[in-house]
Amino acid sequence: MQMGLLPGKRDDERIGNQWVKEKQIPRHILNRRADRKLDYVADLYWMAMGERLTNRTSELHNKTLYCEGFRYIKHLNLNYTYENRFWAFSYNLGHKTTIDVAANSLETNYCRFIVKNIGKMGITDAVWLDGGSQCSEEDIDTYLKMLNNRLIIDRIVSLDMTHVEVVYQPMKKSWTISNRTLIGSTTWILIPPVMSLIKLKPEECVKMLEFFELVADAVVNRKVI
Repeated sequence: MQMGLLPGKRDDERIGNQWVKEKQIPRHILNRRADRKLDYVADLYWMAMGERLTNRTSELHNKTLYCEGFRYIKHLNLNYTYENRFWAFSYNLGHKTTIDVAANSLETNYCRFIVKNIGKMGITDAVWLDGGSQCSEEDIDTYLKMLNNRLIIDRIVSLDMTHVEVVYQPMKKSWTISNRTLIGSTTWILIPPVMSLIKLKPEECVKMLEFFELVADAVVNRKVI
């Protein structure tokens, strides 16, 4: 297969209130077909948000839903990252949001917490761990106690989340929460040539939104849920 058919990888970084594109994705047929699947995923989140949705932007493999009415979420970014597997191309669904806390930040140091998944054949449990925070050991213990609340863990397990992390950037005074899931991901199989989507259920969209709200509440307020 020619290299020109291979999908490109997209990395985004949030600077201030904007998502900055680092790499341009080739608009070949496979990427465009996968993008239509991501549009479908974005439609499901649109329905889950209902009247809270205020705007929606769309780029190839990158959709952002803007909303109001939630306690913390102001936008939700949905994106596909590409993985080349044997006889298949996988477009993995990523979720990301950033919570600005400039007016009432309780944190002054860089913080990063990550999730370790537990289970051999599938995710059966999960635990939050420190990922290189620069705050005090006492504050790290407090954050981990809040993040390891069962309400948060149950949503990580039920939605098969991976690459889960929450990061505080003191210069930007913001918390960024992100994860990936198989649910909502798309795979193109070479033999036979078919592109399939692991469909989301409406209740799974709601659970994901709840996850972001719960994690934000835990780290922003430093209180046990």
